This record gives sequence, C-alpha cells and structure tokens, in this order.
Amino acid sequence: MRGSLDRFYLVIIVFFFALLLSGCSKQATSDPVVSPTESHPNEHSVRLIDGKCEVTFLGEQVVLETTNRSAVAYFENGTQEEVPLTDLFEWRGNSADYIGPQDIIGVWVDAPELSVTHVAPEALAALELGRVLIILLDGLSYYDLEELKPVFLSGKTMQSARTVMPSISPVALATILTGKFPNETGITSRDTRQLQVDDIFVAAVKLGKSSAMVEGSRKLINTSIDQLLNPDISGDGSTDDEVFACAKAQLDAGVDLIFVHFHGYDDLAHTYGPLSPETSVKMLELDAYVETLCAGFSGMVLVIADHGQHGTTGDKLGDHGEFRLLDLTIPWIQWEQ
Repeated sequence: MRGSLDRFYLVIIVFFFALLLSGCSKQATSDPVVSPTESHPNEHSVRLIDGKCEVTFLGEQVVLETTNRSAVAYFENGTQEEVPLTDLFEWRGNSADYIGPQDIIGVWVDAPELSVTHVAPEALAALELGRVLIILLDGLSYYDLEELKPVFLSGKTMQSARTVMPSISPVALATILTGKFPNETGITSRDTRQLQVDDIFVAAVKLGKSSAMVEGSRKLINTSIDQLLNPDISGDGSTDDEVFACAKAQLDAGVDLIFVHFHGYDDLAHTYGPLSPETSVKMLELDAYVETLCAGFSGMVLVIADHGQHGTTGDKLGDHGEFRLLDLTIPWIQWEQ
C-alpha cells in the first residue's frame, strides 16, 4: 500500500538544478539524476514526488487534471503559500516550463487544508473555554495510522494535515508551539533551539491558565516554561512509559494546558522501518496510553504528529526530513469530551 501512495497524489518537487522540461525525454526512474543544461542554466527541473521525470507522464497527470487548481508551494525560508498552478507552470501541450519563484522547494497539489500552524490557535481558542490536552506522536505518518487502525484512535475522526520543511522534529515542534512558520520561529534545523517568537505557554499565562510540557529525556527546543524531562528510568529502551506517568500526574493535578510528546514510534520506525512489527506493537501501546490519559479528562483533545517517515535501506530502515508525501502528511485527530 505504501509503495503506491505517492502515485495517487499529485505532488511535485522543484529542484534548483536546471533542466528544460520540454526537452526532458529520459526514462522515469526511482532516483532520477537531474543536471543543468547549457541552453537553460537558470530554469528548474520538475518531477513528481515518486521520481517521475518523463514530460508526457507529467502532462498526462497534471495538465489534464489540475491546470485550473491551486497548490501549496513550500519555500526555502520555511514559509508555505497557496498558489495557482498557472502561476508556476506555462503549459504547452503535454509539456510545461517552470515560471515560478526561484526560492521554492516543492509544490504540493491537493495538499491538506490543515497545517501544523493551526495547532496553537486551535489550542488557545479552546483554552479560553476549558482545558486542553495536546498529544504528539513523534514520527507517525497519517498513512501509518490509517493502516494500523489502533482501537481507540481509529474510533475518532481523523483528518490529514501538512507539516513544515525540513520535516524534522525541532522545526515542526517550533511551528506547532507557536503557529508560525520556520522563518519566524527562528528554528530551521537541528542546530537551533531558541525560539524567536512567543510560544503557546506565554499566551496561556496571559489567559491566567496553568500549563505543562511533558517531554522525553531531552529538550528539542527551548520554551518559555521549564519542560518536564523524563529519562528512561525503567531501562526498557523507551521514555514513553515515563512520559505517560508524568502526563497522567499533570492531568490529575488539574493543569489547564498539557502538551505531551511521545517519541517511541519515531525511534522504532528509524530502526525497524515504518509499519514494521515493532512499530505496530508500539502503536498499540501508545493507543492505550492516549486512551488512559483521556479517561476522565474534560476539554479539547488534539492528537497530532510532527512528521511522518519513509522506508529506507541500510543502517536505518526509516527516515524523514525530505519533501515526500509520507514525511509531510500527518494525522490530525481533534475532539471535545
């Protein structure tokens, strides 16, 4: 199922190495080599996200079906913007020239309307009315959750949402906690930790609400409140059981806004691959944790991820950080209880 996902979604990647589309006749490969052409050194090459580079393929899939539609453009500075495809491509029969901005990473046709930028405003709006519980399941793709169907979460309405680029935890977490794109948060890689804008915990204080951020063994970014760190005391190779116990204590204490970050799925997906037997078992464990945390809780619950993962080979069987459908599409499960 995973191998065919990208073929069902029209997602386009724009590279900065020039290649004139109207002259692109090389066979589609899983990892096409794209290089500049002497005649058009400043133009971009375009391929579908699953590696297609053949112009007729692009024309058949995009020209006939999406010419009048919009797409979400991802820019190098971390911003995203909805743009008409006609502003990006000049169509000529079954081929096209890229005429859009030069600082673009990729274009996502039929991208989800929901974004990680919506988490903070949704949470703060709900916080004005009552308590809020946000649970982040690190590395869990929308498609993984859709296929695994854990008992508790599969009983809720799930929507897809899009994350940021690069699709890595610190960058996405900064956007989740602020509602701002990476160009404003100041966190654009794993090398930066200091937010340049206020997080939701600052807003919670202004509302007169208490808050807690329950993390794993270390901080990924700096926040306005002290994070509750949880080393692997049990020695089972995961901090999820410690994170669960800490989060439960905060809920029992009546904290108004609680942000809980489980890392176990991402860790195992890196080692064994997404949808491996190991990650499937971990998902059942996390599903039970989420159900228990929600038991007796009154308020808004939001279960999300920071990014997904795609399968790889070598020392790691799962990875993320690229402009790929599996990396960028996350679950969004929100309800009131």
